[in-house]
Amino acid sequence: MNLLNFRLVLLAGLVLIGLSKAVPAQAQTGNASDVTGNIITTGDIAGGAFQPQPSTPVRGTPVAAAINAALDRAVAQLSAGTLAPPTTGLTAGVTQITYRNAQASLYSQLVSPGGGAATLLNSLTAQGAPAAQTQQLIAQLVSLLSSEPSAATLGAAVEAYNSVVRSANANFLTNIPAEFQAIQALLETANNAALLAASAAGN
Repeated sequence: MNLLNFRLVLLAGLVLIGLSKAVPAQAQTGNASDVTGNIITTGDIAGGAFQPQPSTPVRGTPVAAAINAALDRAVAQLSAGTLAPPTTGLTAGVTQITYRNAQASLYSQLVSPGGGAATLLNSLTAQGAPAAQTQQLIAQLVSLLSSEPSAATLGAAVEAYNSVVRSANANFLTNIPAEFQAIQALLETANNAALLAASAAGN
């Protein structure tokens, strides 16, 4: 089923898959997949478009600094419940109030001391998210938010997010939890910051 509505190209050539409201399924032909175009993974970074620069920006570079600043702002907005929805908009069944509450929950589970990653995992899997891929996504998000961010750590989180989308069942993709939409918005914020910084640096 074709429920993937748009793509954002990440600094290192990764793709952030956006989820739309239920889009009618389109028949596949031949060996075509549900996703048009190539999804470039972290394995492609070394030979990416930014050679001969390092595939992972060193600490303090403009791109890493931009990602860090964007995440700082996004985390503060999560805490306050004011992070803007994903660019695809909130899906049916998720109200602004639900989305705001989900942000506070996501903040406490990923950022607050002690966290609650297990609670987030249980919540998402109970709503149809694939367990192994969701566990990996949460681990990558915790890493991204607790360490010095870079294109590599952001890219790993985006690829883990994409893996959840690619592996999720129809129920999850047509009833996307508010927490997962907040994760999408968080990654979009960092992604856009990385793209702008790379463009300004002439990369």
